[in-house]
Amino acid sequence: MTALLYLLLFFSVLVFIYILERYGEKSIVYLIVFNVFYDVLGYLDDSVEATALIRAGITYFLFAYYFFKKGGKVKLVSLLPVIFIAYTTMIIILSGDISRTIRVHLRVITYFIFFVLMYDLYRTSNIKISDLLDKLPKVLSIYIIYTLFANIFNLGNLYKNRSGQDLINTGDIVGDFLLQISIAISLLPLYLYINNKIRKKWIYLILCSIALIFIFASGRRTAILVIIISYLVFLFFYKNKSAGLKYLALLLIFGGISVSIFINDIITRFESRNKGLSAEVIEQEARTREIPVAVDLVFSFDNPINSVFGKDMYADRGLVPNAGVLRPFHTDYARVLYGMGIIGFIIYFGFLFNILFKGWKLRNIKIPNDKDAILYSTLMMLIIFKLSVTYTGGLHVISYNALLFGTIGALMGYIKRQKSIISD
Repeated sequence: MTALLYLLLFFSVLVFIYILERYGEKSIVYLIVFNVFYDVLGYLDDSVEATALIRAGITYFLFAYYFFKKGGKVKLVSLLPVIFIAYTTMIIILSGDISRTIRVHLRVITYFIFFVLMYDLYRTSNIKISDLLDKLPKVLSIYIIYTLFANIFNLGNLYKNRSGQDLINTGDIVGDFLLQISIAISLLPLYLYINNKIRKKWIYLILCSIALIFIFASGRRTAILVIIISYLVFLFFYKNKSAGLKYLALLLIFGGISVSIFINDIITRFESRNKGLSAEVIEQEARTREIPVAVDLVFSFDNPINSVFGKDMYADRGLVPNAGVLRPFHTDYARVLYGMGIIGFIIYFGFLFNILFKGWKLRNIKIPNDKDAILYSTLMMLIIFKLSVTYTGGLHVISYNALLFGTIGALMGYIKRQKSIISD
């Protein structure tokens, strides 16, 4: 397995060189695919440090290359992403485990930088939204191929029901890592609208349907709920309700057929988890108790410096009482407040609500046909998607956040560029 892993890493570097030579600064869009590919290699064998090193090397080389090609000048949605990166870099010294904090910090600032560069790329370059959306089938294909590989060769984390029977093996793609699949499925309406080729539409519909099997087989409520919430938000903002319902119907039909094939295993999986959405279960998971604990620790001001600037950013040590043990913070609200302090909390969530406000202001920009409506509706859907899943966590997950923030940045930049073209 290790030999295969190194071969795939070498192959990825060759592909990266080819893409960079062919597309120049526009190759930064491919980071969405590279991130997922390196996720999968990490799932195969997380002991090979070369995977993380090559991933970081390619990512930051691309960032440096983009800044160089742009002469160090990029257009910003606001200064908040830059302020967040600078602030969190400075408070690393307050961590009790600096080496680990730096590793996680590099993951987090990766998607902040990616957001900034994707906004600038689509704000200033003649690049199409389809250039970004065409990467989504590749993202889903990598996950699907890997999951099939995991089932054939018995890799990763096996989900098991109470009787011990193996269900669909998702190969360690669990929890927050499933969210990028949810995002890709949520972007189906925009993909179908933008893409004019019938063959590509059918392929993406099929890929989304297969991906839904893995989502349901995982039994992860969040990954399922965010898809439902995303479509409801999309329909709320999308003016063309009939077209929106058509997209939803297509997903329900194709997804329903796919999921029905494994319905017995999926039902068994949900029964084995035996976790509903009741208040009792939410309390049991201790997530509702995290925020009061974080608030108490921070606003007690026992240590004013830690209260204002944070302590142990991205800490994994136990802080919340749960079933007789102390568990770490999971929600972004608690992790950011405790780890980054009052100032960091204001900057981070100030950034999220800032892009929500700026996205809302783009609602009146008119682009020919129905394009303005679907772009705006998708943008608002993704922003609210992020605000919704902060309760579950995932602050440290690169691929999901890069796909989410990168797409938000691209849509905001593209809509602003269309406004400039129309004005001229």
